[in-house]
Amino acid sequence: MDAAGPVPFYHSRRPGSGGIDAAQSGTLSVAVHPFRPPTIASSTPAMPSHGPLGLSIRQDAPPRHLAELDARCFGESWRAGEYASLLENERVHGWVLIHEASGAVGLLCFQDAGGEVEIYKIGIVPEARGRGWGRWLLEALMAGGPVQGWKAIYLEVRESNLAGRRLYESCGFQHTGFRNFYYRDPMEKALSFTYRYPESATPKG
Repeated sequence: MDAAGPVPFYHSRRPGSGGIDAAQSGTLSVAVHPFRPPTIASSTPAMPSHGPLGLSIRQDAPPRHLAELDARCFGESWRAGEYASLLENERVHGWVLIHEASGAVGLLCFQDAGGEVEIYKIGIVPEARGRGWGRWLLEALMAGGPVQGWKAIYLEVRESNLAGRRLYESCGFQHTGFRNFYYRDPMEKALSFTYRYPESATPKG
């Protein structure tokens, strides 16, 4: 069983609840380049070396597909309209994880703010958990960091989600803070995690 286990979700945050977009809007001075995600294929270095076969990623998936997967993965899901509003920002991207036999099995929604990434949602549908696919999806995103020039990836997770926390820690994320009364249904504290790329991993100049 992978670190995701049978828990309801890895990570979920509320739209418009802060983070890079709200906290730093109007203050970022870095140049934001068009997002160029790594090609996810078994023959490329971007593919996690231990990744299971038969997985692929649909990048910039439509809001309806993201909302449908969200409802299957999470207790408090976002609607298609909320995803549509988020995706109006060209920095926000929605990925759908597809298995060749099972179809759509997971989603990842994140924002690339030019050097920093915030994960809004990452999850695997209940019937597909425990196979390492959540780790594969997370590591596929992390593999793009050196190409994109990212310095850090941020996320928040429910305090009670021990399996998710173990997953992030095993991928090199560090616990950096918390937010009280952050999640609803049920009300719960959010723990903040950060992954920082080594200096040698980001392009110079």
